[in-house]
Amino acid sequence: MPLRHDYFVYAVLCMLAGASVYFTHIIEVDLWLAFGSAALLAVVWLVRRHYIAWLIFAFVFGFAYAQGHYAWTAQKPRPDFPAYAKEYTIKGVVEWAHTRPNGGSLDFIVGRDKENYKLRLYTTHDAVAVLQPGCGATLTADIESMPHPLLPDGYDVRFVSFYEGIVGRGFLREIKNVDCQRPLHWTHRLSRLRLAIANRFIESLPSPQGSVAAALVTGVRARIPSDIRDLFRDSGLAHMLAISGLHMALFAGTFFGLLRLLAAFFPRLAEAYNIRKYSAAAALLAALSYLAISGMSYATQRAFIMIALIFVAIFLGRRALTFRNIAWAAFFVVLLHPPAVMQAGFQMSFIAVVALVSFYDGVWQNLIRNEDEGRMLSSGEYGVRLLWRYVLGLSMTSLIAGAATGFIALYHFKQIGAFGLLTNLAAMPIFGLVSMPMAFPAVVLMPLRLEVYPMLIMGASIDAIIDVARYITSFQGAVLRVGGSPVWVLPLGMAGILLLCMMRNKLWWLSAPMIILALAFIGRAEQPLLYIYGNGQVIAAQDEGGNLRHIKGRPRSFEMSIWARAHGQTADDIKSYDCTNNKGKGRKDCLVIVKNGVRILYRPNMQSCAVADIIIAPYEYYDETCAALVIDKRTMTRNRTLIVWDREGGLVVEELVSAY
Repeated sequence: MPLRHDYFVYAVLCMLAGASVYFTHIIEVDLWLAFGSAALLAVVWLVRRHYIAWLIFAFVFGFAYAQGHYAWTAQKPRPDFPAYAKEYTIKGVVEWAHTRPNGGSLDFIVGRDKENYKLRLYTTHDAVAVLQPGCGATLTADIESMPHPLLPDGYDVRFVSFYEGIVGRGFLREIKNVDCQRPLHWTHRLSRLRLAIANRFIESLPSPQGSVAAALVTGVRARIPSDIRDLFRDSGLAHMLAISGLHMALFAGTFFGLLRLLAAFFPRLAEAYNIRKYSAAAALLAALSYLAISGMSYATQRAFIMIALIFVAIFLGRRALTFRNIAWAAFFVVLLHPPAVMQAGFQMSFIAVVALVSFYDGVWQNLIRNEDEGRMLSSGEYGVRLLWRYVLGLSMTSLIAGAATGFIALYHFKQIGAFGLLTNLAAMPIFGLVSMPMAFPAVVLMPLRLEVYPMLIMGASIDAIIDVARYITSFQGAVLRVGGSPVWVLPLGMAGILLLCMMRNKLWWLSAPMIILALAFIGRAEQPLLYIYGNGQVIAAQDEGGNLRHIKGRPRSFEMSIWARAHGQTADDIKSYDCTNNKGKGRKDCLVIVKNGVRILYRPNMQSCAVADIIIAPYEYYDETCAALVIDKRTMTRNRTLIVWDREGGLVVEELVSAY
């Protein structure tokens, strides 16, 4: 547990909070004022040495640092691509390319040096085979700007792409010229190595074993079939596909354990040297290698820093698992990339490791200490105790990590596997004892072409995990869908969990009302009455029961699936409205009655205004005498979403526009 006066841990939390406040755009402050305030608070702390000034300084510094990172990112060249896709001829270098079940995608750097920018292009399998990372190319592509959010306070792809340097997306039409003989940067060599390892798994194992194994080792998840991805998510095993602390610990821990086991066969060597220290140093290099081939996501970076601190602590003979180490890991991740605080992966991995360290550093140690007191045990009794501790530890790890991260998953993804604990109890022993331990020898033996046997064992274990997930999700109510939540629920719930885990005094009781209130409002966000995407390509509205129904567009489109999830539904649950105006042959107008009796008329004629409260026209609609709310071609914009709220004062239209 953190000492009451170990304010570094709390200062890092305040720094994370400050960065989060900036990225939510609740407050906008001049950049120099923010840094000036931080400097002034630092002086106050140096003079007075008061912990409150230290914590306020950390908060202001986090805010100012995030704002500075935004300013630094914004000064880079960012061409303004149109909302409508337009053909461009571009010249640059392929940064990353991979195949997907239905095609391929690549990140393409246009230009040179500081004047470059990045595009995300979608293409075919054949094109990806030609355009490898590091290849120079001249391409023709249809490019458009990045889309805006589909939900109020929802996921903003422009936020993510802004900080990744991606300024547009499009479809590759033609490869005019390609040069793959040019000298490669070390990052391109690493990308090619990563893809080669992923392809070896995919080609050596049947689907979906190979694609899942590739995801566990390299982080390349694009080849996983959508039904398998959904299966892992619905069963509560989605965390297995995202490389984080568990994967890093199992991969590097396997190497650490193997080295110590090998040393046991050479007693003189073990007596002459501190094998534990040297094994920790070697395992740190293994963890660094895993970080390099895994894609280096924020969760993986946090996991690497954490495991590195653990191995360094072992080497120096210090305690390995402490809140201070977690704080250092979070500090370095945010220092390298402040927007990570807004990513679900970082939030889930951070809160999970806090909860687990709190439990194992307190309750678990007391439990083991009490068990170890008493008479000497026989070898059989000792074996039973070890097995009992493993089962209990696995159960508590799944329960604690699942409870801590489940809340965040409900907020971000609006659903969770209802039987996730049961699924993890059944699948985690396979994953922890077979899948990840076999990943290490499979990768190490690849240069010798001896990886087939570890791969086969790993593939069989993945099949067993998939069978467990299929069985659990076959039960009725296996997936709990809650819909969208108010934006304040996430910080309140996370603050409550942190208080519960980190406070040593009676203040931890404050966590109870915070967590209860946050859970009570999960899935209770007010939802719009009407959604319109783009120029009216997809339209949906709530019915009297609050369920979403389809008016126009493909019922199973991407936009419809996102809206449905906000209402606690799936795309398969979406039903269509029937036109109530009995449209006859040649009539294109359609009248539907939605929630609260609001009448929506789509594609109206000039005489039909009086029958509707809302008119949606994919063309310019002129009727100055019309009292209805008119949404026409002049109002709608491609790649943007219009929503309509049914408020006490009347119908209110809002266009969802990203701040980036």
